[in-house]
This record gives sequence, C-alpha cells and structure tokens, in this order.
Amino acid sequence: AHEPRHPAVPMSQAPTVAPKQPTPPDFGYDALVTTHNYTYERTCKASIVSRLPWLVGTFIIPSASQFEMGGFSMQSIGDGFGKLSRFTLAGSKSTSLCYSGRMMATGWWNESISLGRVGPGALFLETVPPRNYTIAENMKGAGDNVFVNTYQLGGEFFAVTDAPKELNFDPLSLHVTGTVSWSDHLGFGNIALGSAHPLPEVVASATSGCLIDILPQQTLLGAEITVYRTCPQEPTHREALARCLRLGACASATRCCTAPRRPRLGAAAPTCYPCR
Repeated sequence: AHEPRHPAVPMSQAPTVAPKQPTPPDFGYDALVTTHNYTYERTCKASIVSRLPWLVGTFIIPSASQFEMGGFSMQSIGDGFGKLSRFTLAGSKSTSLCYSGRMMATGWWNESISLGRVGPGALFLETVPPRNYTIAENMKGAGDNVFVNTYQLGGEFFAVTDAPKELNFDPLSLHVTGTVSWSDHLGFGNIALGSAHPLPEVVASATSGCLIDILPQQTLLGAEITVYRTCPQEPTHREALARCLRLGACASATRCCTAPRRPRLGAAAPTCYPCR
C-alpha cells in the first residue's frame, strides 16, 4: 500500500489553536443605526460636571434617528429622519447634565407621517422594499432632511446639510420654525446644492463674527462654486466673495483655482485666474 500523500499529524505535534474569544459589543456605535425617535423634555441627571469647571454651555447636535416607516426600511445612515438633541452643562455651578431631544418636524417628515410611509425625495439608497416613486415625484419632495449640522448667527439658529434648503429652529423647544428665506438671489435659476460646514471668517488673526460657506450650483455654462459670507447683522443675506467656473476651489477672494476632482502627487498645478 502506498503511503498517504498527507499523513495525519499526531495529536502531540498538532499546532495549538487558541479558542476564539467572543467579540465585545461595540458600545455606542450600534446606536448610530438604531431608531431612537423618542421625545425627551428637559431632563437632568447627576454627572461629573462639577469636576470640570471649564465645561459650561449648551451643545445642540442633530442626528439621523429613525430608519423605517410604514414597512419601508432605509439602507443608508444618511437617509434617516433627523432629530435634534440639546445638552446643557453648567461647570462647577451644578452637578447635573440636562438634556432634551425631539424629532425634526421637517417637510419630509410631515409628509411621510401623513402618508404613513417613507415619503418621496432623493435618497442615497432606495428603501427595502422600494418606494416606487417616479423621478418627478422624488424631485417634488421636500428635500429638507437637514440633520448634519447646526449653527447660530445673529440670534437665529440654522440646521443644515449639503442641500439647498436650510431650516430655522428654536434652541429651547427644538421645534422647527420654518425654512430659511434668503434675501439675496444667489443660485436663482440654477440647480443649486449647499454646504453643511460653514467656517468662521478670520480677519487679521481674529474672527469677524461672520461665516464663510460655499454654494455649488449647475449653471448654463457648467458647474460653478460660489464662496459667500453671512454676518450677524443680516444672517439671511449671502454676500458673494468669489466664483469659480467648473469644478474647482477658490483659493482666496481674489483668485480662483481649478483642480482635478481627485488631486494626486505629481499632478499638474491648478489653473488660477481672477475671480469674476
């Protein structure tokens, strides 16, 4: 008889394999994709705030907090219905942390509640099962699920995402109070998007109190990005600082630079020209 090509290894020579350890739960992150649509009125809990006297103020953060409705389940965290949460810390003046939370009563949320299912509008990924709306129906959707960021300017509070619509809200009740109505005409007649990340304007190493943001839009001449300023004196007026034709970036208020979509090492230098 022939020897087996792969003779069995005696148990005494077999490699030792450590038993597989159970994977610990990923605390916190699982909640990012779990529905938590409860309304919390102002509630205070004992905390360690008294040990951190510098930790004073109110922090308002939006989030995606419901991922299904009427038997339709969302497949992307970016499609969840938005919620506002507020946390108030009083440093050494108090030993408690106070918080509250409320689903954002956006146009999309209200329409979905009325329909009893996920309403029409653009999604990153279609629901399961599919909603079966037409392109026209989705284009007519509210498009105001703005749960990415919040900011305050001139006594007004804004909720924003990378979409053309922004919402105002009350920081105390967390109720949505309406759609931001801009007093300017930036983006008028064009297919405009938005930005969820306004930045403080820095002038001579100090902030002016104004914010700088961008407005991407599709014009008859092609893609264009407008850099604009908003200030506390007129928080709903956008002052255009620079415009960049095509896909690019404005390097300053006086020069615009176009660059590849995905810059790489060794790529050609961007083309710069005066902003119009």
